[in-house]
Amino acid sequence: MGISFIPNIILKRRFYNILIFASVLFLILVVVAFSYGMSRICEISVGSLQGAGTLDVVLPDGTTAFMDANWGLGLGFYLCVLAALTALTAGITDYLRKRN
Repeated sequence: MGISFIPNIILKRRFYNILIFASVLFLILVVVAFSYGMSRICEISVGSLQGAGTLDVVLPDGTTAFMDANWGLGLGFYLCVLAALTALTAGITDYLRKRN
């Protein structure tokens, strides 16, 4: 989306349909890839991407401590998704406004 203005400047044409479709496709691919990749990584360490349970932690002195924990996606992830949806919505409304 950051380089989408280059065809507009070089070719003096607007490619709204292609850019909107590419943005939606890219957003879906990134969310799916991130979710799949992080779930695979989390399966190795804690068992799942989101959850709660008791984790055994080995301390530097060799003893094991059992800690209750909960984990999942943080505020930063949801803010990134909100920002992407806001940018996508702005592009679609700009396209609809210029089309009418």
